[in-house]
Amino acid sequence: MYTAKFSPDHLISECVDRIRAVTDAPLAHCDIALQTVLQVLKPHLSDSSCWNLLEQSSQNYQVDIATCHDRKVLETCSSALYGIFQEKQELSYSAEQDDEAICTQLVSFCDVVKKTDYRIPLAVISANHWDWLGQLLIVLQTDQNDAVREQLLITLKILMENCGDPVKKYLLDTQLAISLVPLTQKSNGIQIPALKILALMYTVVGDDVAVPLEQMDHLNTEFFRRLYPHINDYDKVDVLELCTNFGGLIESQQDSAPFSLFEPMRDDPYSCAEFGIVLIQETNRKCTARRLKFLYHVIELGEPILTKMFYENDLKVLAHVLARESINHDDREVRQLCLCSLRLLLSTDIVNADEDIQYALDNFDEN
Repeated sequence: MYTAKFSPDHLISECVDRIRAVTDAPLAHCDIALQTVLQVLKPHLSDSSCWNLLEQSSQNYQVDIATCHDRKVLETCSSALYGIFQEKQELSYSAEQDDEAICTQLVSFCDVVKKTDYRIPLAVISANHWDWLGQLLIVLQTDQNDAVREQLLITLKILMENCGDPVKKYLLDTQLAISLVPLTQKSNGIQIPALKILALMYTVVGDDVAVPLEQMDHLNTEFFRRLYPHINDYDKVDVLELCTNFGGLIESQQDSAPFSLFEPMRDDPYSCAEFGIVLIQETNRKCTARRLKFLYHVIELGEPILTKMFYENDLKVLAHVLARESINHDDREVRQLCLCSLRLLLSTDIVNADEDIQYALDNFDEN
């Protein structure tokens, strides 16, 4: 009689895959569930010669990126989507297109991406020099159905959130940003996810990251001149994230503040007042280096602009936020940037140093 060879690592992997397939629970939870079951069984099976090996394999479990259940599911789903992408390009704007099919498949694809190890979808979408993702972008740029566009944008968002900088770097070097700019100026709802994708893409970091010059031609002064007064048409934080992250990347390339972001404030500070409120609120919630560099350039615009763009009490609140974070923040660069902005703000006649602010100035830690 044939006896299966005992392989604890293979057995544990198969058990996790079975739990994942049956329950549709996130992969990390499936591993925990299996370990919980083993603890229940341990009093009854611990005398088995195989038990210690099985328990050790469970504790050291690592998903097999190449052969696991989620890899097979994503491969099947991405293959089906690739066929739909190709068909859409061949049919162009034909009424024969099955828009419901592509939306359903994208929802299923995204569900797996959110629940599995990020390396698995990253391996699938980056295969053959990112061919699958490139085909998705072609459909996004050519399809006229807003329901399809929105689901494609949701897919890009989920891939960037779960797979991180490798996806963002790839997208940054494509025509995606240029194709999204017209969508951000619509008023039928598609402008919200379109701007969110731009904001998320520019959060990419790395010494090798650079914004293509062609994108600067589209995200120009006129783009931001339209954006600031219409901040309520979007997720407000997305507008701030786009400005601070796009600006941060451009500044690292040019060693100067990007003119396009700040010229609209100089020309019409009143129209940027709502944006100014969001800037202070989000800086209070979370100080980041890019936000603080952007804030510094806003303060650099000078007192005549600041008094029109901000309420005086809001600037006083901002000064206390900067003072607090210059003392308490864990990151040395953030503390230094807070102090720089605070000193620049105090150089105006709008805000004066009270006891708390003076304490921060006197006790700044350079280390």
